[in-house]
Amino acid sequence: MNSALPGLRAPRLACFAIAVFSLLTILALSAPQSQAAPVTTDAVLLQTEDSPWGDEFNEEAMEAVFGSNWETQDFDDVQADEGPEGLFASHVRFIWIEGSDESTEAADEFIGANEAALKAFVARGGRLFINNATNDEITIEYDGRAIGMNNPDDFTEAAAAVDPSHPIFNGPATPNATSFTGDSFAHGRVTGPVTPLIFGPANEGPVSDAVVLAEYVSGSGRVALGSMTVLEYQFPEAAARSLRINLLHYLLSPIPPPAPPAPPAPPADTKKPKVKISGVPKGCVDEGFRLKVRVSDEGGVGVVRIKLDGNCCAKSTAKANRAGSSKPRSPTQSSTARAATGSR
Repeated sequence: MNSALPGLRAPRLACFAIAVFSLLTILALSAPQSQAAPVTTDAVLLQTEDSPWGDEFNEEAMEAVFGSNWETQDFDDVQADEGPEGLFASHVRFIWIEGSDESTEAADEFIGANEAALKAFVARGGRLFINNATNDEITIEYDGRAIGMNNPDDFTEAAAAVDPSHPIFNGPATPNATSFTGDSFAHGRVTGPVTPLIFGPANEGPVSDAVVLAEYVSGSGRVALGSMTVLEYQFPEAAARSLRINLLHYLLSPIPPPAPPAPPAPPADTKKPKVKISGVPKGCVDEGFRLKVRVSDEGGVGVVRIKLDGNCCAKSTAKANRAGSSKPRSPTQSSTARAATGSR
């Protein structure tokens, strides 16, 4: 038997619930709020907490190029703004977005949410490298280009340089190579308006010669897009190591000014030549003859035929400003005189 009075139980429970809720609210408000991680260096490697396939060479490449002036940030924590400690602050000049292995979705979401800021960062002179050797059929879209895998067999086992003279295949890190193999060297491909740097002549997917590394210039900055895996899957490994370091060096190099436009083509010469012939014996002109004149100027050489009615001279040779000679002949016969003139 319960000795508590029924009329007093409900109000007491209500008061107790209100007190607990108020206490939890106060604790939540007083607890320290998580803050975005500030960016304090000039170069940032943006990836998930775990490196792709557990490989740590991305960090080694950053150190080889930037020394201590770089840092790793996570997609979920980075302060992605233009403030003094933001990812797009004026002091930041290089961003590497790594979306390979299991981090493609996180990279895709970050780029989708910050695409306008990324494009503005590049336009003012920033350098951006987006790499996406995905394990899923996910395509990252950025600035009208795409990196990803549209087919489960879209793997590149062998890769080669499009232009072996390009700086990324020639230093400063050595040794270098212009052809690679791997299991696999790349996952997926790069599409869109880009300049290809590496392609896959032995691509397993439906697209032959798939592009797996490319570049383009936007505003005052430069962008590289790739679908390359890590050193563990690329051979020769020493050359693959140099390739990644040289790519970062190249992205930071000055951008040459665009080539001047080609001069406009001269307008078509549509004027008809005016020919003045002198020195032809009057008797020939009176009798009539056919005259073939060769005319030349800076536009080329042409032939003009002039026919005068009447009989012809037996022989007439006319040159500009110099009299020729003629001999009469039968009215039924004809002859041809040639005259050379100056430029029209």
